[in-house]
Amino acid sequence: MLKSFFFFILLFFFLFYFNFFFFIKFRFRLNEINCKDFYFFYFFIFFILFYFFFFQKLFFFKIFVSILFLNENGVMIYEHKLRQICYCFFFFIIEYINF
Repeated sequence: MLKSFFFFILLFFFLFYFNFFFFIKFRFRLNEINCKDFYFFYFFIFFILFYFFFFQKLFFFKIFVSILFLNENGVMIYEHKLRQICYCFFFFIIEYINF
């Protein structure tokens, strides 16, 4: 439980920094920004908190990821490289914590 709590704190600061950096870098090219992605990040934070403190099972998280991030061919929907790296980092950390 304590490990999950520290991971949530780390995840929150990482997402906050990532959103801030992404917004500053592309603020003059608004056609490349989908504003719904920012709200989705905060929903993602809430789901991680809910998952770690109530479910503690990786099975539910894998179902959630497959619904939101992957299309029917198993390819990530988002094409931006920074977001793909970010999501891969989350998956690696979650797999490491729940080994």
